Amino acid sequence: MNLKKTLAAKAQWLSLQKRSKQLPENYHFVYKEIQKYLIKVAPIDLIDDLDEILNIFEDAASSNKDVLNITGSDVAAFADGIITGQKTFLEDNQQSTSETVGKSINKHLKKSK
Repeated sequence: MNLKKTLAAKAQWLSLQKRSKQLPENYHFVYKEIQKYLIKVAPIDLIDDLDEILNIFEDAASSNKDVLNITGSDVAAFADGIITGQKTFLEDNQQSTSETVGKSINKHLKKSK
């Protein structure tokens, strides 16, 4: 990632953190737990996912809905629903490693014939 992209991503991250602090306390707590969870799961579009969650939370909070009525009691499953079908960095790295090894093995096999 080049410097411009890194700085833009940092600005987006800081903006999300600022927005999350504007949420009611219970929403902010659940948002931070989801954020920690998603960092561990590592979806490639983390910032977009967190933005989507904040949009949902901001709308729900403005309607005075309880946060667990939005997420359900299994908050991780709620977060998983947001990232369903997305690649994670783990999957991306696994694929990249497999492709690199496959290419190297094939190249090595061709040389040894």
